[in-house]
Amino acid sequence: DTDTLVAIRYQNDRLTVSTDIEGKNIWKECFAVPDVRLPTHYYFGFSAATGDLSDNHDIISVHTYQLETSEQRRTENRRN
Repeated sequence: DTDTLVAIRYQNDRLTVSTDIEGKNIWKECFAVPDVRLPTHYYFGFSAATGDLSDNHDIISVHTYQLETSEQRRTENRRN
């Protein structure tokens, strides 16, 4: 068994999802969507499905990082 790593990156209104399915730090982009406007002050949620089969999906850890500076945050508040 190998851990599957998923990176979800939202920067400059672009949402990108990449995977490292072999745990070798070799990332492959699954998809990228430009012009995505996500609001602030919300929560993360995770789910999985296997179709008709039964299988376990365990989330071992979640790491989040801030990609913007405090100046960028002051000039753009999407909560309004």
